[in-house]
Amino acid sequence: MDREVDGQRMTPAQRDDLLTQKALFEDQYPNFQDSLRGKVVGFAQGRRYAGNTVHEVLDTVKREHPGSMLYFEPIGFDII
Repeated sequence: MDREVDGQRMTPAQRDDLLTQKALFEDQYPNFQDSLRGKVVGFAQGRRYAGNTVHEVLDTVKREHPGSMLYFEPIGFDII
């Protein structure tokens, strides 16, 4: 992510926010890894979001927190 900041594709504040959301994901992962298997799970503004697709999660976050950083991962499957 530092390369993204260095290339001015991300601000330092955005990087820090994304790292915070990632830490929340990792901290809470044991609590939802089984119940949300097969879903895309992300964190934005300290809240967890889940959906069937990346776009579903992105659309919800864009609506509820415009301009916020979102950290997400698929649970139990690969996106590609």
